[in-house]
Amino acid sequence: QHKKIYVIDRETETRRHVIEQLTGWGYSAEADHDVANGRNRLLARKYPIIIIDCGVSGALDFIEEMASNHPEIQLVLLVEKERYESVIQAVKHLAVECLVKPLSANALKLALTRINRILRLQDQLVQARDPSGTSADAVNGRILETERFLLARQIVGKLSAFISQIAGEAQGGIRYFNEMPYFMSIHSRNH
Repeated sequence: QHKKIYVIDRETETRRHVIEQLTGWGYSAEADHDVANGRNRLLARKYPIIIIDCGVSGALDFIEEMASNHPEIQLVLLVEKERYESVIQAVKHLAVECLVKPLSANALKLALTRINRILRLQDQLVQARDPSGTSADAVNGRILETERFLLARQIVGKLSAFISQIAGEAQGGIRYFNEMPYFMSIHSRNH
């Protein structure tokens, strides 16, 4: 079952195009042209996924607000190519995906596939914590597996944001990444 998606984009044609694609893929989607309407709509309904054009007035503040007050919402940022680097510097760590405009249908579909996997894992984690009759070892194993994936994803996201801030150029970033030692171990005695 596809999730509800809320689209905020200042361009009528882009909103129409994205909504057509989303509904064609089986999503329930609604759209607005500004952040004020977005806040009002979010108070009335729950959207697990929001796609927002970073060129909308107040978009960056809205993104920070959503990440702080509604961390369960998966944010997809739409950015013009010429603003991409500055937006990445400002808010990439707050979003799940950042896509370049004009939006590619394949890029959007791939982003939604990844987001749906994250949402399924979060749902599994909630269900695993309420096992209703499942053995404790099986429940703990599912919880641990899901938490490992979500933690690893979060670590990789934070590391990549950190490295992109430090690396001024591609060569410097590659050299820094290759020289940077890091180790990660997420384990338990039983699993």
